[in-house]
Amino acid sequence: MKYCKYCGQINDSDNNFCIRCGINIKNQIVTDTQENPNDSDPFYLENKQNKTKYILSIALYFFFFYIFSGFIQFLFTTIWLAIKHIDYDTLNSSKTLYNEYLTDALAWTNFLTYVGACGTLIPILFPIIKKDLKNFAQNQGFYWKWTGLGILIMYGGIIIASIIVSILTFWIDSGGTSENQEVINTIMKSGGLNLVLISVMTVILAPILEELIFRKALFGFFKHNTIKAVIITSIIFASIHVVPACLTIMLEIIAKNARWIDLYTEFVYIFSYLGQAFAISYVYHKSNGNIIPSIFVHFVNNFISLIMNLILMYSGNL
Repeated sequence: MKYCKYCGQINDSDNNFCIRCGINIKNQIVTDTQENPNDSDPFYLENKQNKTKYILSIALYFFFFYIFSGFIQFLFTTIWLAIKHIDYDTLNSSKTLYNEYLTDALAWTNFLTYVGACGTLIPILFPIIKKDLKNFAQNQGFYWKWTGLGILIMYGGIIIASIIVSILTFWIDSGGTSENQEVINTIMKSGGLNLVLISVMTVILAPILEELIFRKALFGFFKHNTIKAVIITSIIFASIHVVPACLTIMLEIIAKNARWIDLYTEFVYIFSYLGQAFAISYVYHKSNGNIIPSIFVHFVNNFISLIMNLILMYSGNL
């Protein structure tokens, strides 16, 4: 008998590749009585020691996006005002200056936050990433298959989610996009270096970071309950992209600068992110916890979205 050290599957002795994940197990031999060492662990969690790294990574993710990003924005604002030789009163009194500042601040704050998070979390998780890269290289057929299928599944999920959003907002002039996407569009339309920063962030940094956190780290806490893992991690992923804007709108409602319908419209867009998250989570599960296919699927989605937005922008329709 042979067992796969990666996913824990027991295989017949004649098999050279794991029947579950396709990993090469030619030299991995166990007896009929030997216990499968991975029975107590989810097949997508390599060992229990990784949980510490996952918990640390999740904590650092929230630190970077809810504390570090605020510091970066404050620092950028101070430097930007000094370079322009203006003060806060001048900035707030000029709509043109304020719009220029806002797009620059959003672009640099988001970019540096992602760079800081990736630069910190990738070294922490590198031993795990290295193992996934090795398995991917040794079994490319299996993983490329699920990458390709994942792209098809993802766009199927996006289409279904878009239909749901359309049904829920057909009676509202919603503007057709979430606040998160609107921020990205605003930065893109400012062009120049801001366009480069937002492109690198959305196409390269975001897929790597978000898959490491929302798939690799969070999935490891749900044992063999895959359905629970997919649902909970997908909801968290979608909420991260929508809830901050909803909280901002709630504050504006209190200040009587927004309506409840604005909150409803923004919240509905959670389905758009859920469609993507469910699909990528399914791919992560089917590829036996290898993060590389999930990153590729996420990359393709963001890259195509970027290209479509660029086409719309330069045609004057964005």
